[in-house]
Amino acid sequence: MKSFYSFLLFIFLGSGMAQRGSSQAALILPGNKEKADPWSHLHVNNDTDNFRFAIVADNSGGSRPGVFQDALKKLDLLQPEFIMSVGDLIEGYTTDRDQLSIEWQEFNRMIDSMKIPFFYLPGNHDYMDKMSAGYWHELYGTGYYHFVYKNVLFLCLNTEESIINGSENGGIEKPQFDYISKVLAENRNVRWTLVFMHRPLWLDSNTGYWKEVDSLLAERRHTVFAGHHHSYIRYERNNGRYYVLATTGGISELKGPSFGEFDQVVWVTMTDEGPVLANLMLKGILEEDVVTGDQVKLKTYQPLMIDPIFTPDGMIRRDSIRIRISNENNYPMWTALKFDMHPVIIPEIIELQKLMPAGSSEVIDIPYFVTRNASVSNTSPIRLFGKYLFKTGDDRNIEISSEYGFLPVRPEYCNYTRQPVKVDGDLSEYNGFPYKGNSQSVITGDRNRYGGDFDGSFEFAITYDDEYLYVALSVWDDQLITDNNNPRINRDAVRLLLDARPVRESANNRGQAGYQEMLQLNFSLPESKKGSPVPDQGERLPEQIMVSTRKTLQGADVEIAIPVDYLNKMNGSPWKNFRFNLAYFDSDDHDPQNGIWWRPDWQSGENYTGSGSFFRVFPDMDK
Repeated sequence: MKSFYSFLLFIFLGSGMAQRGSSQAALILPGNKEKADPWSHLHVNNDTDNFRFAIVADNSGGSRPGVFQDALKKLDLLQPEFIMSVGDLIEGYTTDRDQLSIEWQEFNRMIDSMKIPFFYLPGNHDYMDKMSAGYWHELYGTGYYHFVYKNVLFLCLNTEESIINGSENGGIEKPQFDYISKVLAENRNVRWTLVFMHRPLWLDSNTGYWKEVDSLLAERRHTVFAGHHHSYIRYERNNGRYYVLATTGGISELKGPSFGEFDQVVWVTMTDEGPVLANLMLKGILEEDVVTGDQVKLKTYQPLMIDPIFTPDGMIRRDSIRIRISNENNYPMWTALKFDMHPVIIPEIIELQKLMPAGSSEVIDIPYFVTRNASVSNTSPIRLFGKYLFKTGDDRNIEISSEYGFLPVRPEYCNYTRQPVKVDGDLSEYNGFPYKGNSQSVITGDRNRYGGDFDGSFEFAITYDDEYLYVALSVWDDQLITDNNNPRINRDAVRLLLDARPVRESANNRGQAGYQEMLQLNFSLPESKKGSPVPDQGERLPEQIMVSTRKTLQGADVEIAIPVDYLNKMNGSPWKNFRFNLAYFDSDDHDPQNGIWWRPDWQSGENYTGSGSFFRVFPDMDK
């Protein structure tokens, strides 16, 4: 153990070297001749008398392994000038000296690995009887002490001496009070006094000379820090602020900040106006390698795909759900899957767990039976919940979770047209509109503000020729909002989603990688009677895409043409399929929009595999 007092000497000498009013580093800025500057002010927070230190709280009473060590590791990242403690550093409470020695050796190994000075303070687990008190004095020399740093007095007290002498609540004995009185008298002119103690003696009675110490503190600017109760509370009392800290690994139910129960370190910035505190929860302090280049793809990685099942007549029958699990990463992946309960579809396997080595994949067929005759049109999807745990090379666990929806899909077929189509918003060349988005569809936004089909609804048709895929959309809206002076979110708008990749990939699209793996077309309806809206991010859309609109008595007609070349490129020439969805966003009285979706939004929890799949040729899933 390094000499404790040698560091105190460093503190005293260092304090004398930085005198108040010494020069401070200045910002060097380029000449600026503009009337305004791109900064608020230049009063840089670099007063040489300010400094920063940290405080750790209790680590006992049922210590949770690794938490205190994690705190020290994270304080090494934050680089305070030193670290204070409020006691209960080891589990203690043993009469076995050998066991006590083992615990202190383990604790001191953590401290010795740090480059930052650490100040010890005894708690009831460290200093419980004459044997443990004697061992403390062998290691650290004293149970109470003080130092001055940058004209701030640090007064570190021992609330446990009175316990050894028979007190129930702890307290300050006469020799320690005499020491405190002398230190306070010799340091009358410090700019602040900081007191560190284990037990919050102001909450107890029969605490020896504590009341006298409290009276002396009332005469100066001071702040008190304690632990022991494992629950954070701030008190305004005795002309100062008194804090009881939470835990840094000690026993706790960890109910959260609202209950003062959390693992923490306290970050203190000492200023002329007093200490400024930040309670840092350990889970909120992350190392600089929290995400590295080879981990970033896990953010959007989809370990699981479900093969869609198509049912031409729309009925649900007994079958098997084919699940494909792949681990294309450099780490092993533990997979846990669980199906939710469902009134119609009952899988034979409800839960599945599997270890997937790096670079491996597997196909699993899970048979299911049906409880009754049911159609897909009036049955909700069964939900599948997935959790994936990756074990990285630096022994870090990375967990991602996903939710999937499965329901057999009634396929839609896209018909060829020989009639020339002019994209002008005139929908007279289309023979009916077989698909509808209305109150029976999926509504997003504030459902209470949606008044039903009369409020906002649409019908549409899809056809194609050798050059284009055509979408004809007829909107009913009782109040069309097209004023360009309104924010985009307060205007009526259309959104089209189209994924033209092979059916297995498109069926598993969950709304990610827009403009890359799929076509995403967003535009507000224009103000003019007839026009061509400018879609969002037009530079990322396929070339030669066309959009035209016309205002009508009932609302608006929209016509969209998507080049067949784009379908061929994404699907593999010639194109066979695409997955499609359409939404009308209705804004009434300039309120935020309600979305009326034909099929569930692919990014929503209601999404299910393969919804909205169209075919030119019915797919062979093995090709």
